[in-house]
Amino acid sequence: VPQGRNLFGQLTVYQNLELGGITLGMKTTHERIPEVLEFFPRVKERIHSMASALSGGEQKQLEIGRALLLRPKVLLIDEPSIGLSPLVVHDVFQLLRGLADKGTTILMVEQNVKSALKMADEAIALESGRLVLHKRADELLNDPNIERLFLGGEYSVRGFDIRSIGPSDPETGLVIGGNKSLLFNGEYLISIANPVRLILFYDAGQVVDEGQGFAMKNFKTSTGAEVRFFMPVLNVPFRLIFAHNPQREGV
Repeated sequence: VPQGRNLFGQLTVYQNLELGGITLGMKTTHERIPEVLEFFPRVKERIHSMASALSGGEQKQLEIGRALLLRPKVLLIDEPSIGLSPLVVHDVFQLLRGLADKGTTILMVEQNVKSALKMADEAIALESGRLVLHKRADELLNDPNIERLFLGGEYSVRGFDIRSIGPSDPETGLVIGGNKSLLFNGEYLISIANPVRLILFYDAGQVVDEGQGFAMKNFKTSTGAEVRFFMPVLNVPFRLIFAHNPQREGV
């Protein structure tokens, strides 16, 4: 199930399902469609509606249903939460959890990390195509470093929070970005147009590995500007940071 909308909008829900089972033959497809629709009562009610008339959540359910016609042992799904409201995302994740409980393996790529971890069994992180993390989802969800691992740190010396310096996961060696010991942080927020913010900042602290003591050579400062834009629906921050670090060259 690819990311985004991948339906034939000018065809009905039923016709889209028929196309999903085109490799099965029409007789088998028609036998399986009622079985698949039992998972999606709202889609079933709109079986003769045009696919383009469905809501975003209903369209995503239809895409999943089309894939289920083939009775896959493994279902691959990319970013199922894109463009959906939080309530609909919850319903889609609950649906995927139910399919997994019934024996279908779900392999999902998802940016809504915490919601995905709540319904998953295992969590895998790739970096440049390389496996850097593999843990039980509930274990990672309760890891106090999860914000730093996926977001680069909530209170960080900006310019030093890319995953090249700092504490690392003892099992995988993955360097965890984020705050190593922020001593001072000042910000001035300017609201440009909701939801866009311009933030002028000054950070000071030390960039060291966990357990290391304070040393002046590790003391770093960062000053600059950040444009922060909260994406509608997902409420995920997009951050564009221009930081000057005297201890590093350039901006």
